[in-house]
Amino acid sequence: MIAGPTATGKSEVAVAVAKEVGGEIINADSVQVYKYCDIGTAKPSAQQRREVPHYLYDILEPDQEFNAGEYENLAERIALSIYKKGKLPIVVGGTGLYIKALLWGLSIPAPKDPALREELKEEMNRVGSEVMHKRLEEIDPITASRLSPQDGVRIVRALEIFRLTGTPPSQFSSWQPKPWIEAITVALDMPKERLRRRIDQRTEKMVKEGLVEETQQILSMGYPESSPPLKAIGYKQVIEYLDGKLSLLEMVEEIKKATRRYAKRQRTWFRKEGFTWIDSENPEQAVEKVLNLLKKSPINR
Repeated sequence: MIAGPTATGKSEVAVAVAKEVGGEIINADSVQVYKYCDIGTAKPSAQQRREVPHYLYDILEPDQEFNAGEYENLAERIALSIYKKGKLPIVVGGTGLYIKALLWGLSIPAPKDPALREELKEEMNRVGSEVMHKRLEEIDPITASRLSPQDGVRIVRALEIFRLTGTPPSQFSSWQPKPWIEAITVALDMPKERLRRRIDQRTEKMVKEGLVEETQQILSMGYPESSPPLKAIGYKQVIEYLDGKLSLLEMVEEIKKATRRYAKRQRTWFRKEGFTWIDSENPEQAVEKVLNLLKKSPINR
């Protein structure tokens, strides 16, 4: 597992490690699973994908929903198929819930009601995800603490569970250890000021390379602004710019600020999960440290 805050060079390190050990890469980023969202998600380049097999990228249309349970099922099957080929599965991404689901197994045996979910979505569109998050916090502070106020999809699902059962959704969630999985869990990071500069530079590069045009293209294909990836950092601010709510300069600054906040949340998540931290300011040194961990691990072939 190669995780950590955004903009720490996870894809670059993962590809270099995979080439050294004969590995294949599985995505663990909740937005990179969507087609057409390339610039705004900093997906691995076409060159990187040619050098090493990559899985679970570009598997969904932008208007399709996807959750940690579905990710767990797909990623586990792919990891097993890679292992059976004599290769090393390398999971890469910053979505902590996806990684935890794959390692431990996420089970939510709660009922579903599509009509109620649509009703809650419409309400969220009227009042905003932050208001709905505060409502969730009142009924289930445990679940609310795990979710970002911008994570509308999971907030709606949690409220749906509560409305249907009268039970806080945290009581339905259970992590089941998977003793057959032996994993090295690494989180890349770098000094805060250096990461801040990288986030700012990457944001400016995304805009220069066509983030606004990419967003316009997705919208022109008929996908609504409420599509899951279009609510992610970057696309959300571009849509506000296109709607006249932000100037171009304000849009860029809002993306930078939101990305920095997201990186802070990721850092907190992975520290809590006990990952081994590696400074990735020097990518070559980071790769060497990961390879050393592999050599010392019982999973080393």
